[in-house]
Formats: sequence, C-alpha cells, structure tokens
Amino acid sequence: MGFTEPLPLASTFSDGTLRTAFVSIDLQSSSRLSQCINELSAQALERINSGEEAHQMFTRFIGEYMEAVPEDFKFPWDPQEQIPLPPEFAQAAPLNPGHAPLSTSLVHVTVPLESFLFVQRGVCLQKVLLTSLVMRNLQIPHRLRAGASEFSGHIWIELPDGRLLDPTWQVLKAPSKQGALPGWFRFDQSFLYQDQLYPFAAN
Repeated sequence: MGFTEPLPLASTFSDGTLRTAFVSIDLQSSSRLSQCINELSAQALERINSGEEAHQMFTRFIGEYMEAVPEDFKFPWDPQEQIPLPPEFAQAAPLNPGHAPLSTSLVHVTVPLESFLFVQRGVCLQKVLLTSLVMRNLQIPHRLRAGASEFSGHIWIELPDGRLLDPTWQVLKAPSKQGALPGWFRFDQSFLYQDQLYPFAAN
C-alpha cells in the first residue's frame, strides 16, 4: 500500500484472529462512516490551523474519542464462543507472503468501523483505521504498517520520512533494528514485520 494510495470504497479488516468481529469500512459519500470522518476531519483541521503540529497531534487525536479496552474485554458483537478454523486455514500456513488469498467457507460477524466510535472504545486496529481515514481525508500521506508485541499483533501508521505514528500508544518516532530479529524492525514495545501485505478480495 502506497503513501497516497486510496482505499477501496468498501473493505474489511481483521485483527488476525476469530476472537473478535471483523471491521467493515464503507467510504461511499452518503455512508454514516463518511459523515463521521468528515466531522472528525473538520475538528482535526481546526487544531492544525491553530498551530498544533499535525503528526504529533494525530498520536493522541482519536484517543480523545475512544477509551482503551481493558484486558479480557469483549464488545457485545464479538463471538461469545471459540470458532473452529475451517480446513482451508491449514492450507494457507505454508504459503509464501504475497500469495493470492484463498477462498474460505468461513462466515464471521462483521461490524461497521463507526460502531466503535459510538461505544467510545477501540483497540489499535480501530484507532489506526479511524486516524488513517481522517489523515487521508486531509491529504496527509501515510500508510499502514503491521507487527506484533510479545502478547499480540499491533498496527501503526508509517509516514514518508520513515517515522511511525502510533495513535494507540501515542508515540511518534522512527523504528530501529536494534534488538530485532533479522528482517524485522523494533518500534517501541513491538516488532515490525518485514513483509507488509494487505490483500483485497474483489467481488
């Protein structure tokens, strides 16, 4: 994904597990999400015009609208029981990065991104997606980057100058190779994957 590449009008994201609902994005001009993003963009632009440095402001902007999610917290729409993986998931394990997505029989609950704004809670996935959409609306170049901490996956925003912007931990700095495995980069408490792939499946 490039720094200025637009997202499709409709897309779905996952945190990589089946313990939580998938997150859907509807960017059609009449959608409820677009209305939310336009409102947030106006507030962000007002702060930038008042003198706040844009990138530093975005480390904390969305956190003012969404509280952190406590450990073991479950949203009302998240699956209440463990969902068994379909057999095709095992087929994907040995495939190389960049392989075309496999078809699956899995049916999973999907929740609109703006729903997390309304309940005022979100984890890194929702905070980064909302921050990214506001930044794209204001034509601030960036792209999504993914990695993992000791306990779970994590996602940030990368700027063209190489710095990473993290609206979850409110951090803005460049990653480092110090203390990271070969092919990885370290960012604060997490490690950045070398391979960054975000496949989209078109109907």
